[in-house]
Parts: sequence; structure tokens; C-alpha cells
Amino acid sequence: MNNHGVQQKAGCQNDIQFLTSQQLQNEFPWLNVNDVLLGSLGRSGGGWFDPWPYLRGLKQKCLELGVTYPHGKPVGATRDEVTGSISSVDLQLLGNHKKTLSTNNIQRRNFQFVVNAAGAHSGTLMNLLASSSSGTLLHSLPVVPRKRCIFFFHCSSSDGAIVPYDAPLTICPTTNVYFRSDGPPGSAHFLCGVSPTPEHDIDSYNEDDLNRVDYHLFDDIIWPALYHLVPAFGTIKVKSSWAGYYEYNVVDQNGIIDFHPDMGNVLMVCGFTGHGLQHSPAAGRAAAELLEFGQGQFQTLDLSILGFDRLIEKDGRNGTNIFEQGIV
Repeated sequence: MNNHGVQQKAGCQNDIQFLTSQQLQNEFPWLNVNDVLLGSLGRSGGGWFDPWPYLRGLKQKCLELGVTYPHGKPVGATRDEVTGSISSVDLQLLGNHKKTLSTNNIQRRNFQFVVNAAGAHSGTLMNLLASSSSGTLLHSLPVVPRKRCIFFFHCSSSDGAIVPYDAPLTICPTTNVYFRSDGPPGSAHFLCGVSPTPEHDIDSYNEDDLNRVDYHLFDDIIWPALYHLVPAFGTIKVKSSWAGYYEYNVVDQNGIIDFHPDMGNVLMVCGFTGHGLQHSPAAGRAAAELLEFGQGQFQTLDLSILGFDRLIEKDGRNGTNIFEQGIV
């Protein structure tokens, strides 16, 4: 209700609508609405896209504009003891076979600014930059890797139940299980997932964990919720699955676009907690504006609400965090 009110005030009166259970049933006859009073439906502006060609397209355009991509990882940095600024980073580059890092191939890169857009590894990178001197970070970057699993399934025809051949992104309000159609229209293929329960949602720094999909999430949480929402989902088959990282902001699960208070030339663009892909065009533009015009000098969209100050405790009180419901 609160989210809907905010959306209405922001000018989405014609795009975001409340539907009664009967209206939902009329529009989505495959949906079980026996225990549903109201549902919120976005009429426009929604959808999904394949992230890989999007990222490849961005990279190709950057290459055309003269950007170079060193392949390796940062292993050290030079930090000014007085200002805290980072003046250079040591990169351990890939060897001749381009598959393993070479201990003999470390290059120092000098620069004016560092943009920390390392996703789930942003917090680790910030700690590396801080460890380059005797000083420490007064304010740590609260971005950690959290594992998430996605399942791809097919729903065969089910006697007496309607298969949702064209389903929008649907979120169960009690379990936060989500699903949507995927693949060609009418193919009856779907993506689904859910966040782990808080006691199991731990920081994951071992990337070998990504080789193991947590199927218990599907068996114990997702499938029962899917079957309750859509009776036709009683007969489904998981065809593939994968695991990846959220760049999880442990404070309020929203992005950070700001210079770090302890390192004045390190711009943080991270912590989007699963929203990074869809936020990336605006976040990239905002970062470019801050690099050109200075801290807080947004030119197109005022994104100062995503500043680092909101994460800092002042006078025994937390900053103005940005919480939202329905994060999946």
C-alpha cells in the first residue's frame, strides 16, 4: 500500500494499478486468488532483456571510444598518507596463455580517479585500497557478495488447470518467491527464484560456491509457493539452473553513487543488490557527471539520495536509509 502511494505521487496513476481478486482472476485466469484481497499491477514500462548482449554492446562501444581493458586483478595500491587519495594501483595481469595470473606480470597504473564498480567485490576492493597505507577506513563500504540461485522450468499441459503462457513478473507477497515467462511467447518456459531466509543469507567469498545451486530452495520453498499461486505448476520440470552474486548492500539494499569520505578520489558505484543491471545506464551517466563536475554535482538526475552519508551513523543515530519492499 505504501509503495503504491509513493508510485501514485510520482505520477504513475495510469501505469500502476490496484486490482481486486476478481479483477486479477479476470485478467489472469491461471492465478489462484482464493487468499488474495488486492494485487498491484504495472501496466507499462516493464519487461526484461538478455544481460549478456547488453554488456557486450556497452563494452564494444567503450572500445570504439578508446577505452582499454587490462585483464587481471588489483593486488596493491599507493595511497597518500595525508589526503587518503589513491594515486596508483598495481595490477597482476594474465600470463601469455590468458588463463592464469602471472606473478611476474605486475603493472602499476597511475590515474586521477578510481571508480569502484566491482559489484559484489566492491567491499573487498575498498579494503585493498585502504590497506595500501598505515591508515584504515573510518567508514567501511557495506557491500558484500550474497549468493542467489535462478531456476528455469517448463510447465506441461495440466488437466483442469490453465498454463500461464504469458506471465508478467509475479511476486508472492508472503514468501517473496517470484516467477515470469521466459523464452519465445507461448513456450511455457519460466524463470523463478527466491532469496534465502535471513539465517541462511550469509556473505559468500568462496566463488566455488557458485558451482553448487541450492536445490533445496526450489524443493522446499519455491515449488510449493508456485503451485499455490498457479495450480498448473503442479506439473513442472526444472531444465536448468545457475547461481550468481548479488552486490548486497547490508545497510539498506540500495545503490551507492558517491565519493568515499576517506578516499576523496574513489567514486563508489555499487551496492545495488540485484538491481545493478537495470540501474546501470543511469548510474553510469551519474558517475560520469560526478567525475566531470565534482562531488554532488549531478546534472541530469539528482541522485544525492544515494550518497554515502546515509550509511554513516551520526550522534548515535543512523543515517536516512532507503528501504523498499518486494526486493527479490
